[in-house]
Amino acid sequence: MPCGRQLPHRAELYHDAVVRAGGDPEFIRLDKRPEELLEHFDGFLFPGGKDLPPQLYHEAGSFSVDLEEEDRIAFDFALLELIVRYNRPVFGICYGMQLINVFMGGTLYQDIASEVPGALDHTKNGHPIVVRSNPWISEGTYEINSSHHQSVRRPGKRLTPFAFSPDGIIEAFHAGHESFMAGCQWHPERGPGALDMQMFAQFISACRMRRV
Repeated sequence: MPCGRQLPHRAELYHDAVVRAGGDPEFIRLDKRPEELLEHFDGFLFPGGKDLPPQLYHEAGSFSVDLEEEDRIAFDFALLELIVRYNRPVFGICYGMQLINVFMGGTLYQDIASEVPGALDHTKNGHPIVVRSNPWISEGTYEINSSHHQSVRRPGKRLTPFAFSPDGIIEAFHAGHESFMAGCQWHPERGPGALDMQMFAQFISACRMRRV
């Protein structure tokens, strides 16, 4: 699980969720070489964080953003390049989902409340989502937590949205059956809902498959 100079907020929640799903988590510092990490880890989880610079998806900064550290973003992009090249399992949560989307050529809503008329308040509490057909998660309606002001606008290449909030905001995507590449906008590590456990269980299952 890549992180910045400090461990991500509520790091123990990510740790415990991976353990419950049968994984063996380890946080990655930014002084590691991405090439070495692919030899050591079966899969990678990009946790929550701050905002990505709009310039990364070729937009001017039009709204208030709280930017993530430049060294973390540079490290994450370098690691993602290798993950995609070698088809390793990757799971992005909140910032992690947005990171994958931008890396794959997609764009973001810089501020949902300002850019999406009639949008829900995604910055606090929670709301329902509808999960549609996908390779990993059971279809249905679920209640999730919500604590973000940005989200996927245009999905990047190969990314297929499969979960949506009532206002149309994309809440999760996947990249097909070949390997586990998925992102979700909520925080499943805060579970323990059925959907939250499915997300982690499928990710860990994909990591284990590399050893078969």
